[in-house]
Amino acid sequence: MESKCILKHVIHLNYYNLQVLDLVEVSLDIAINIIQNTNGNLWKIKIRCHADYDRIKEYDQIIHQYCPNIKYVTVFLNDETLKELEKIFIKCQHLVAIDVLENFSSGEYANKLLNLLVDLAPLTIYRLHIDFITNFNREYLKLFFTNWNRKGRKTLHLYHLCDYLRERLVVKNIRELEYYNDDFWNHRITMLNDEKND
Repeated sequence: MESKCILKHVIHLNYYNLQVLDLVEVSLDIAINIIQNTNGNLWKIKIRCHADYDRIKEYDQIIHQYCPNIKYVTVFLNDETLKELEKIFIKCQHLVAIDVLENFSSGEYANKLLNLLVDLAPLTIYRLHIDFITNFNREYLKLFFTNWNRKGRKTLHLYHLCDYLRERLVVKNIRELEYYNDDFWNHRITMLNDEKND
């Protein structure tokens, strides 16, 4: 019994000052546990897994409850979690990049996501990856890009896995980048380029 108690405290101490969380093929339970045991220092959460969609609402809640300084984050969305994304946008005002892994049942929720991005995303966001963006309605995507530009936001860096948008939509002030080749998560390249431009 005493060894379990000691192990629990060691785990908490190890996560207390954690700033970057990069997980591959682990359950959301583990991610939730780690995030809950940090001290609000996380600025990057990258998760690559086959999400158990019954826990994504709790995961998204943990982001806005425990990560006020987050800049780069993976979120999981379905029809029931858009309200949590809204709270993330309100409470996490340092966001620069958002990696959206979605499992919507209809185009209605995809359109709501695009509206949320335009209306509520912090002005600091300029990197966006939406998994399966090719399933989104073309007209709503055009409207999203138009509205993004009208809001006076930074040039959007849109990351995806194919040339779907480039081939089908003429979009101004949007930089299309390949998700893996252009390294969505490489904050150092961005920071160096920003310093050169200053």
